[in-house]
Order: sequence, then structure tokens, then C-alpha cells
Amino acid sequence: MSKTFTPTVLLVDADPAMLDILSRRFYDNTSLGVLAFGSLVGARSAILNENIDVDAVLSDIAFPPQTQDPTHDLYDGMDLMQFVSEHRPNLPNYVYSVYGRESTYQGRGKGSGLELEKWFPKLEIDRVKPWNQIERDLYKAALLTDKELTDKAKNEGLSQNCDGDSLVDWIRSSIRPARQTYLQRLPKPYQILAPIRVICEENDSSGLISAEAPGLGIILPGQGESVEDALDDLANIVVEQFEDFLDTGEGCIVGYAAIVFEKLKACVAKTTNV
Repeated sequence: MSKTFTPTVLLVDADPAMLDILSRRFYDNTSLGVLAFGSLVGARSAILNENIDVDAVLSDIAFPPQTQDPTHDLYDGMDLMQFVSEHRPNLPNYVYSVYGRESTYQGRGKGSGLELEKWFPKLEIDRVKPWNQIERDLYKAALLTDKELTDKAKNEGLSQNCDGDSLVDWIRSSIRPARQTYLQRLPKPYQILAPIRVICEENDSSGLISAEAPGLGIILPGQGESVEDALDDLANIVVEQFEDFLDTGEGCIVGYAAIVFEKLKACVAKTTNV
């Protein structure tokens, strides 16, 4: 089993504050990674991007017009769930909303044949803790489908029928997988053109979290006391490296540095809207 075995959850909500809260809950309380979008346009793009790995979707139901995708008939979370089921049929879908108990939305889901894992009440999100259930569900699914994980569990006496909490504890202590997540924000005036895959690991000696972007080829990792701190540090490193290349001049960059610069140009841009 690869050292980077850790599921990533696609979070979709039009409220930036809610996205920040959910991301922090996932980082602080689970070993899962996060890819977050505030619009149905962004979520659709991520689902269609073969270079982006996600293992579950957690989405709000209601989306204001400016965050919808009318070109592709995506107006709310139920439309997104239908889109996910068509393009990534094996992904488990979870929804949360203040409207979650209304028969209209429930009926749409059942009528369209959508298989939703769970509805969560948005106003009680810290009580129901969807991040815990999603982590348990994904690890239980992995125990049934990942042969290497199954064999290791069997060798250590862990039953496939064990409860979810015991499984999560065992994976964290025995497997200790690195966390796969995504870098999506950079210091102004720079912006991310495409999510950057990041691998986060805890250093045994220092206790600090390191964050590396293997696809970019940047040698220095970000570091911090939390995943979010390490991602922020990595974002600063990405910008510093990009600015160094710009100051050097493209014609003077050769060898491995030229390869790294090309990768950076594909996912980093400077915006004039500061």
C-alpha cells in the first residue's frame, strides 16, 4: 500500500466562511485531505479533471445564482450530485443543508435514483460531525477493496467487521499514511490556476507538519504546527520560487530549473486585481 494512501474529500459550499470551517474540521479531526470550491463551476471542473483525485463529495444544497453553472444545468447541490454520479459513479456523495429535511429535495434525490450516503443538518454541523463519518466510511470501503490494506489488517488481527472508530485508530497508528490534499491559495497578487497536489506528513522528531508538492519539483517543503500552517508556508515558497524565476529571466533558466518553472507557469499566475 502506498505511503500516500489517504482519501481526499471535495467540499462545495457558496459560503467562504463555511468552507474554511469545514476544511479546518477535516484537517483537525481526521487524516483526510480537502479540495474546496465555492461554486458549482469549480466543482464541475474538479470532477472532470482526471489529474485531481477525490474519494468523496460533501456539498451544500442551496447555491445563489452567481455560484451556479447554468451552462451545464447545475443550479444546486442535487444537480451536482447527479453530475458526480454520471461522471464519477463510484464516489460516495454526502449533502448538508438547512433544507436537508424538506421533502422536495429528498424526493428529487429518490426520484432521480441518486444514492446519497447521508444528509446532514447544516445548522448542527458541529454536533453531527460529518467529517468523522466520512472518514470512517472511506476507510471501511478501503478495507474491503485495497488488498494490501486488507492483508496488513488480517496479519494484525483486525477484522473486516470491526467498528469504524477502531479501524480509523488502527490506520492512524499502524499505517500512519501521509495526507494527500491540495494547495488552492497563494499570497496576493498571485493566484492558483489549477489545484496543486500536496503530500503532508508529520515529522516524528519535531512534531511539525511538512507539506510537499511532488508534481512541481520544488525541493523545499512547507512546514508548520498544523496542516493549514504548512500549506501557508508552502504557498509562500511557491511564490518566492516563481518570483526568483521571473527576476532571473526565462532565457537564463536552464536544466532542471527550467522544468520547474514550466510547471509553475501552468498553475501560478499574477493577477492585477489586488
